Amino acid sequence: MSSNTPSSFCRIVGLTSETGKKRNGSAAMANLQHETGSSGAHAGRHPVCLDGFPGPMSIKPINIQVFPESSSRSFSVGIGRQSILDEDFNVVLIDNNMPSSRSCITGGAARSRGSIEAMKKFVQNHGQQSKSMIVKLTDLNMARAFNRVACGDDGVCLAEPLNTAFQKVARRFPKETDDRMIMVKFEPHRISEDQFETKKSDKCGPQRHEAVKHGSYQIYPCALNQYLDAHEVRYADVSGNQKVTTFRQEIFLDYGVEESIMYAKHAVVLGESDRLHPSVLAAVDPQAFWSAMLWFESFIQTLQELNVSAALIDAWKDLGKGRTSSKQHFAEASTNFNFGPTVAKGPEENWGITKSKDLHKRIATDFAICSFEAIHVAIVVSGMEMCNVVVLNLDYYKGHEMD
Repeated sequence: MSSNTPSSFCRIVGLTSETGKKRNGSAAMANLQHETGSSGAHAGRHPVCLDGFPGPMSIKPINIQVFPESSSRSFSVGIGRQSILDEDFNVVLIDNNMPSSRSCITGGAARSRGSIEAMKKFVQNHGQQSKSMIVKLTDLNMARAFNRVACGDDGVCLAEPLNTAFQKVARRFPKETDDRMIMVKFEPHRISEDQFETKKSDKCGPQRHEAVKHGSYQIYPCALNQYLDAHEVRYADVSGNQKVTTFRQEIFLDYGVEESIMYAKHAVVLGESDRLHPSVLAAVDPQAFWSAMLWFESFIQTLQELNVSAALIDAWKDLGKGRTSSKQHFAEASTNFNFGPTVAKGPEENWGITKSKDLHKRIATDFAICSFEAIHVAIVVSGMEMCNVVVLNLDYYKGHEMD
């Protein structure tokens, strides 16, 4: 298929370098309207963002197999719940923006389990389609695993206890042919990985990582009525690497400590432990990065049990000092308000939230106010000039974030 096809979804093929070989078969997005250079080694190449790898890479058209979006079917998977207290998760397989199947699962590691359940429904209902198909998953491990299966890799495994269920689906999963592309693409929900950003100030991954290192971040439950299932992050890179310090806001879905543990296990079994380095994870899968920070001790313990490299474990341990500073800044900030015990509990106790939506929003709002001040404390401690700080709010949050 020609790379002139007006589509951004693509698969990377035919790379011959040792680095490139690890990326062959990856689902990706390419900016086919732009070339990375007019002369030299990059002439005629396109910027391409590959699932699970920092980027963008500069790749020749011959190595970009474009997905035929206009003549294909598009599926996506949503896995969510009503609030962070709920143990029941709804799993929805969506076919061209219309629900195709629904199911409910209960308990831990719901995103990875739900992804396998959705792929089971996909195989049952759509696996015999003759058209090219793309499936978008919010779980990077699952997207990488099923995409490799679609490429004909019969040796793909996940960590137990989910590998057994995965193998049952993988055996029946549709495979790519000369006439039909099958792609499984990573598409996170409510938070975006770094993609085609070229300016350092536009790349959020390094800023997330630096904010954690310096303790200038806070994670807490979201106060928006429509997002009571989500967590919110405020952070600012106070390292001095940026000309202007940007005070950022993000929302992500956390699926609990079991999901965070299984994420690390799956990545290692897939042979992709390099992706677990915090500086990489912050860029390629921010929802997993923030969840790892939320369940920090359990995540590091899991890495130690998996016998990953000492350098990887040390990179995470290095963030421990910043995590401690973050808690200290929050404690100092809380003395400026009369919130009492409402901001004293953490994720292990569901932040003190109850089934009452009003109390949920009240507690979450208290956390938001205190977190804002905590990062202000971190900025002051760092010696940054407040005149060089820009505060960003998500569009759907403007005007009522403190209601």
